[in-house]
Amino acid sequence: MIPHAVENFDEINLDGNQCMDCHSGATYQKKKAPKIGDSHFIDRQGNKLTEASASRYNCVQCHVPQVDAPPLVDNTFKGDAARKSVRKN
Repeated sequence: MIPHAVENFDEINLDGNQCMDCHSGATYQKKKAPKIGDSHFIDRQGNKLTEASASRYNCVQCHVPQVDAPPLVDNTFKGDAARKSVRKN
């Protein structure tokens, strides 16, 4: 979860990733932000990299903004707490 808004961020592309302005290894301490995880510096072959792996570069591919908003669609699902046994014919 991303605990802040990201809708005004520039698009993440090959030229830039605004998330890294605060969360890169070079800036996180100065910005007092969490550093991206060490797992983001390992490529698919298990090699340790000095920069974030290309497969982990697009933050919003896995991480989503956390919002306090009402649901878009009401959900009245109750579930079946007591399952009935199924008889074989």
